[in-house]
Amino acid sequence: MKIAYFSRTKIPDTTANSNQSMQVCQAITQLNFTVTFFVISEKDSNGDSDIETILNFYDISDRFDVERITIPATRGSRFRYLWSVLVASFSVAKVLVRRDFDVVLGRDLVSCWVATLLGVKTVYESHAPVWVGLVERLIFQCFIRAKNFCRLVVISRALSDVYRERYPYLQNNKILVAPDGAEIGRGNVSRAPLRGVSSKLNVGYVGHLYEGKGIELIEKIAGDMPEVAFHIIGGDSESIRYWKKRISVENVFFYGFIPRSDLPSYYESLDVCLLPNQERVFGSGSGTIKKPVNIGSFTSPLKLFEYMAYGKAIVASDLPVLREVLHEGIAVLVDPKDFDGWKIAIRSLASRATRENLGRAAKEEWEIEYTWVRRMDKILRYC
Repeated sequence: MKIAYFSRTKIPDTTANSNQSMQVCQAITQLNFTVTFFVISEKDSNGDSDIETILNFYDISDRFDVERITIPATRGSRFRYLWSVLVASFSVAKVLVRRDFDVVLGRDLVSCWVATLLGVKTVYESHAPVWVGLVERLIFQCFIRAKNFCRLVVISRALSDVYRERYPYLQNNKILVAPDGAEIGRGNVSRAPLRGVSSKLNVGYVGHLYEGKGIELIEKIAGDMPEVAFHIIGGDSESIRYWKKRISVENVFFYGFIPRSDLPSYYESLDVCLLPNQERVFGSGSGTIKKPVNIGSFTSPLKLFEYMAYGKAIVASDLPVLREVLHEGIAVLVDPKDFDGWKIAIRSLASRATRENLGRAAKEEWEIEYTWVRRMDKILRYC
């Protein structure tokens, strides 16, 4: 089967969107299908990166084609956005007319809609409600009524429920819930030299530092836990400067962005991993949007599955969307606003045996349910 995958993102980039798209394409190749990843983006300085640079950046071992579709800048004007939609539509149509693809997958609604108009079986993957804008609402309504619309893939049952409520005519067998996944990196697995006193319990947070991701919680508890070293891995320079001003205690260490090829060594060094999501979470680019979407109720964090894949003891917020994956058998779950509860939970993992038992159970569940290959096999069997 020959597959075209479309996503509006930057490549290479540190966003979860770009990482997830690359991992999806790698999983497709591992299922012995042919995939071409069409990156839809404005022209930027990363646009000239060669394929080897891109694959190494994401620690991808299986080669597939990556091609770019350049669209006009959209910032600051609704007219510019509409123009970019028009340009993207014609560009995608040109690709699909000239190439013989069996299936189109993607996170870009416009591309998926155009594919159905051209008679190609299409699966659209949604990570948040698509109806935040009038253009998106109209396109989506046309898309789900198209003859060649195969499936709407959503990353959580909560998001599926929202779609069913808003679009009751969307048939149940047309919505597939498929949480995100993870793979163990092929990079260095020796222990990374963490900062601070080595005898302390090493507790890590891996990911971006956006509003609602939970750094606020670490700020509240770290000063009361001198026996613990908190390692914050990820974030851009601006976010790190901001949080360093707010968190000045000596047992919190910021590492910034770590290449994916080096992440395995950091996971090897951590004793406990935190997933302190709050009820309101805003993702990449939300600061530039007038009405950013709160993804807290729908999210399927990539780091959750990485924690599981590396067999880490997890302390996570007790939120309904996270309970779709986590339970007490594989994680310690705490109310995100119960700061004393988080301290107790972290201290309960001081025992190495307790941590290893919890991490082992999480890894076993990941192997059964949450690898990227298993996820994509589940999706593609309907195409």
